[in-house]
Amino acid sequence: MSVVTGVMLIARCEEAMSEVQAWLAEKCKDQLVDVADHAGGGKHPQFQAWSAGINHFGAEDEFVRFVLTRKWECPENVVLILQPEEGPTRTFRPFPYLP
Repeated sequence: MSVVTGVMLIARCEEAMSEVQAWLAEKCKDQLVDVADHAGGGKHPQFQAWSAGINHFGAEDEFVRFVLTRKWECPENVVLILQPEEGPTRTFRPFPYLP
């Protein structure tokens, strides 16, 4: 049986994405794809929206820790969302983020 976790990583700056992609390639053989070009509206959104559906994503918590500890140039613009097939959606921001 397939159990898929939807992953969305929104960032304004791309600098840590190569590290995130390398982690995913090593741990689960998947990659995120920038889907921001498919957004509606008359202008391109001012961020990258990286997404994937990952089957049997057993390393979710490890992935969250990895993403949140990257040296994001603009941590205030980073949002990680995990939408499991079963259970609640989880949303994360890098620490320390102060609104």
